[in-house]
Amino acid sequence: MADDPEFSIQKIAHAITRDVDTTQSYDVATLDEHVYTCISLSRSPFDSGKLAGYTEVEMTHIWNFIEGMRHSHKSIRKLLKGEQSASAVDALTIARLQIENLFTICFLLQSPENVRLFLKNAWKKKYVRFLLHRAEHVHLSRFDEYFNVTGLEMIDKLQGECFVSDQERHTIDFQQLGTPSGQPPQLVRIEGFPGPAAVVKKVINLDQQRMLARLNSEYEFLCSFAHGDAEAVVTRTLADTRSPFHRFLTTSAIEKHYQEHVLEPPILYSALSSILVATEVAAVFPDQVELRARLGLAWEFLTKSSLLTVSAWEIRAKKVLGVLGI
Repeated sequence: MADDPEFSIQKIAHAITRDVDTTQSYDVATLDEHVYTCISLSRSPFDSGKLAGYTEVEMTHIWNFIEGMRHSHKSIRKLLKGEQSASAVDALTIARLQIENLFTICFLLQSPENVRLFLKNAWKKKYVRFLLHRAEHVHLSRFDEYFNVTGLEMIDKLQGECFVSDQERHTIDFQQLGTPSGQPPQLVRIEGFPGPAAVVKKVINLDQQRMLARLNSEYEFLCSFAHGDAEAVVTRTLADTRSPFHRFLTTSAIEKHYQEHVLEPPILYSALSSILVATEVAAVFPDQVELRARLGLAWEFLTKSSLLTVSAWEIRAKKVLGVLGI
């Protein structure tokens, strides 16, 4: 989205007026504890609270989505353990997922209709895949029972749970398979679920919009590692101890590069995304005193260790929490 004027530097840059102490080192285990505790405390309001317009099932889906970020953070930590490895670069791909999850949560918490759109798209993908496999396996009798009974029953059940109407299902049938008569049904399409850049333009809260617009730049950078472009290739090459490029660099230079470009960023991106998600939960459940108190401690830690977290704090989190002295 670099060419989109809505994401130009003059629109998204946040000038930072206070620096972090670069002479200090920060315990990653403490950061992990903040992540896990903030996510854990985010569960209570979904178990006992109520968001206007949301059903219990919809709130459960949101919580399950949030809880998954804890597991992704653990996956990053596992990839980064041990000796220097090119495989550790994959942690940046998971970090991309964590930032994307933040965009999704902001959109889901804006309206119950967005949760239903999220579920509809999940069902649509599953159904199209079901239709494709059924067409490919039509001459293999061992699949008859699945495509005509058990698999079909699962698709039918999930259709109702994902709020998909019969007209929307018939529209997919027509788009993917056509009709014997060639006459289309009354088409009711399922709108695609928005990606990060589209979410920025759909959120209503202006501070949240500014925060996401700034983080979209980080998301696009991390897409390099999911798409395997030059950034990913170079980073993986320099992280591989067997690479012939190592003879052009000193051991200390390689170790410094690995620390700054492979080990630190994925943990920071994941932690920032997770704590921002918990902050958004606090925004919609302002009575969660314990969660808000813990978030205050987490942000105090984050804003001492990274300039990016200072931006996120000043643009959005500070206004949600109203914490003084950070």
